[in-house]
Amino acid sequence: MTSPHPLMSQSASREAFKSEARNSKSETNHKTENHKFQTATSCALTHGVAVFVWNFLLFGIWNLFRISDFVLRIYRGPLRKTAQTRQHVDATPLRLLPLLLAAIFALPVVAQSAATGSPTSEVFRQRIGQLTLEAASPNADVRARAGKTLTLLHKTLVDSLGPLLNDDDPEVRARVAELLTEIERDLQETRALACLGPALRKKFDTLRRDHPELCQAMLGVSENAKLTVLRTISRQTDREHVHEPLVLLGLHSRHATVQEAAIEAVLRSRYADAQTVTRLADLALSPPEMTTDLVPGTTIRHPPPPRAKLSATQIEALYALEKLASPLVAGRLAAAACQILPSDTAGRPIAIADVAVATGDQGLLLSLLPMLEQTKPGVSMSGSLRFSMAPSDVALYMLLKLTDQSPDAYGLETLTMQNVNQNMPLTFHFIGFPDDGKGRAVAIAKYKTWWQQHKHQETYKHVTATPLPTGDTNAAVDYVD
Repeated sequence: MTSPHPLMSQSASREAFKSEARNSKSETNHKTENHKFQTATSCALTHGVAVFVWNFLLFGIWNLFRISDFVLRIYRGPLRKTAQTRQHVDATPLRLLPLLLAAIFALPVVAQSAATGSPTSEVFRQRIGQLTLEAASPNADVRARAGKTLTLLHKTLVDSLGPLLNDDDPEVRARVAELLTEIERDLQETRALACLGPALRKKFDTLRRDHPELCQAMLGVSENAKLTVLRTISRQTDREHVHEPLVLLGLHSRHATVQEAAIEAVLRSRYADAQTVTRLADLALSPPEMTTDLVPGTTIRHPPPPRAKLSATQIEALYALEKLASPLVAGRLAAAACQILPSDTAGRPIAIADVAVATGDQGLLLSLLPMLEQTKPGVSMSGSLRFSMAPSDVALYMLLKLTDQSPDAYGLETLTMQNVNQNMPLTFHFIGFPDDGKGRAVAIAKYKTWWQQHKHQETYKHVTATPLPTGDTNAAVDYVD
């Protein structure tokens, strides 16, 4: 018999080796698939058992509640004979149903607490804190989503307690009403303290520890209590600015008397925190009152349209800003002065412009230059004296004041007119030019020439422009009480 060729023998060995390797790999894959199937089956069974046990527990608790309620209904009459037993009957198991539902919805939080080892209340606090941070996110979608979640949480809580206000038992109604009042009080306090900012919040916490009665009065709803606290603060100079948080809470009040008392305290101690100055600007630039100054009891066939008038709170806020001379709101004041309303005939732009100049912010010299191009009059006087006021006039007025120049040298006039009509005594305040268009163009060209000659001086060459806000600068005042 002929022996096989050596190369043929080697080839057969290689084929046998490959076949054995394929069989081994196939067997390994088969074992792996079996293991995965067993694992998946085990997980499914475990999950199914857990769901079954959970549903069984809920079903058992529900039936226990029904049986307990049935028994208590039978003995309700005898048990109500004493006040002590009434307290037990009030806690009818069906009234605990909202708590049971809350426990079901809180299961994910409880599970997270068990997994992390943290107390459940801490997990809730972390979740609320996360939603709060998301509500302040620069992403609009994230803010909207967090806001909806927080609103839903509050609405769910209130809606769950609301039906109990119609309970047959007066004690239940009283306790639920007290609980809702406490929730609203806590929300009001949170809104109030949100206006303080981090620095003033630390001062407030210290004050609350040392003088809780003062803080409670400012967080309450009593106008007289707030006035008492603020008037006490305004009688002495607060050199360490310890009471500034309480004063800022007063500035955020909805009562004009409380706001004015807070402004008086600001002037006494020169409170100049950024939050305080910003709130003063909010009050000063709030939408103006509209008035015709008609004498009561008189009738005019063709009365003029209402005109803007500064309220007492606005005047005092502007005065406080002028005394503080804080550049933090210089740009906002300057922009507001140039936004002339068609009804601005009572000196509102002039008053705001004077406060912007009082800040001494040299950056306005650059940011107000583009305003000189807005020469379309916002207010005009017709008749024998034709006079108009344009945004460029107010901007030029502030530029001249900041550079120590006289408005008279540029032909810029400040005009005050008194209406002699006894039925409607009106006083008009203007800053502008005779309405022929020539004086305004000459004055603007003159100032531009002056600026080109002096902008490289040491006083002005290092000046950087102060940003001016765009849009409507009239602040919509919000309140916390």
